Amino acid sequence: MHTHIKKILLLSSAFFFAQNASFALDVIFPQRNPHTTKAAETYIMGNVNKHSKLQINGENVKVWHNGAFCHVVKVNDGENKFVITETGRNITNTKTYVVNKNLPTVKKAPSVKVTQTTPTVRKDYKELLLGSIITDGAPVREKPTEQSRRITHLPKNTMVMLEAEYGNWYKIHTEHDKDQLWIFKKNVKTQYPINNRYKASLQGTEYFENADFSGFKTDFDITVPFKIEEKNNDLEITFWGIKDISDFEKSFETQKVFKNIKTKVFDKNNITILIPSHEKLWGYDATYEKNSFVFKKRKAPTTNKINPLEGITIAIDAGHGGKEAGTIGPTRIPEKDVNLQIALKLQKELEKNGAKVIMTRDCDKFTEIYQRPEIAKNGNALICLSIHCNSMVDGNPYKKHGVSVFYYNEHTKQLADTIKKQMAEDLKLRDDGTNFASFVLTRPTATMSVLIETAFMPNPYEYERLINPHFQTKTAQSVCKGLKKYLIEQTN
Repeated sequence: MHTHIKKILLLSSAFFFAQNASFALDVIFPQRNPHTTKAAETYIMGNVNKHSKLQINGENVKVWHNGAFCHVVKVNDGENKFVITETGRNITNTKTYVVNKNLPTVKKAPSVKVTQTTPTVRKDYKELLLGSIITDGAPVREKPTEQSRRITHLPKNTMVMLEAEYGNWYKIHTEHDKDQLWIFKKNVKTQYPINNRYKASLQGTEYFENADFSGFKTDFDITVPFKIEEKNNDLEITFWGIKDISDFEKSFETQKVFKNIKTKVFDKNNITILIPSHEKLWGYDATYEKNSFVFKKRKAPTTNKINPLEGITIAIDAGHGGKEAGTIGPTRIPEKDVNLQIALKLQKELEKNGAKVIMTRDCDKFTEIYQRPEIAKNGNALICLSIHCNSMVDGNPYKKHGVSVFYYNEHTKQLADTIKKQMAEDLKLRDDGTNFASFVLTRPTATMSVLIETAFMPNPYEYERLINPHFQTKTAQSVCKGLKKYLIEQTN
């Protein structure tokens, strides 16, 4: 039997036995007892024997035909006790769960030994410190905190001048007070103080085109930090620390690859070049190869209205896998299994429509999170779809549920919205939004990457559908339909 068919049959068998097993009282959420929350309401979710009756604090709770239950409870300040009782044929099971909200803080008597902590302060260097990036794609933020906005991602071996530190962060020098660039210390190898500011000189620029990309390769004597910003369909590339503007502008004059490319700003050795376009943006990539800055802009795919997926490369990422289960449903089916089932069915649907499909995993195995976008990029995928099922901490799964799609780059927002609307319509699911999110699987720029949350596992109705092979097939068909619609609208 073909290996691929064996995998599908084994997974389908696992789903069958999981859905038809008998359960005793099994509480999946809250995961901890006691559970602490700030929310006004939370839920108790799990499973019982499908022939049992269930009460929580004496209130009857619906048990679904597969034994699943999910009951929303109000949470008052202080300690809230919930007694969960299952009664059935010759069985009675009881569990008590405690949910704490806004409990008063108990002040402990001061210990004999008093330790003083020094508050974190910014330390400015008398001389700039030269450093080099040691982590590929190291994030640079506008403030020294992991919650602040990402400005850019720097390739490995990019040279940076550091002017200050704050806790675990370095501040990158740019000669512009308005440019606040902070990078985590672990991503930088410091070298030695420097008296003068390093500035890059342009050694030459070569423009190129191939079937998928237009681009240029600019040789510098040293690498410098850069960022790329989307301005509708235009792109702006900023370099910090350029010695002279004239060599850049000379390289624009004779090339024919990028029409109307120009210098937008040159101030205090920082240059911003504008790459205008009247066409939709399909992706781009930039990195250093030794001292050469290599930029690539993806060309629009060639499609037809009859079969727009023909010849298009699509990457499918089945979220989680192996030791990483993801969220767990009421009857303990893990998200990783549902994701894989939908992903395999989507692979079949896309290939049936002529697409070339790349899978980040096609079985229950662990694939490291940063490897997944690299698999898509190395396969030159035009689009990457990361398949997930949603979860929630506290709140009401009967109010917050449905399908949502996440994006990061502006040029992928319409793709995310088109797929989400198609799924909400086809699957009769609540529209939970087209949402911005900085995920590993949404940040790539060379591949149009979005993350699909098909439905919510804690919601018993949606969970029952998610674990149903027929619904998984319908989900795959709907995603495929959304992709076809997007390609037709954007390329014809």
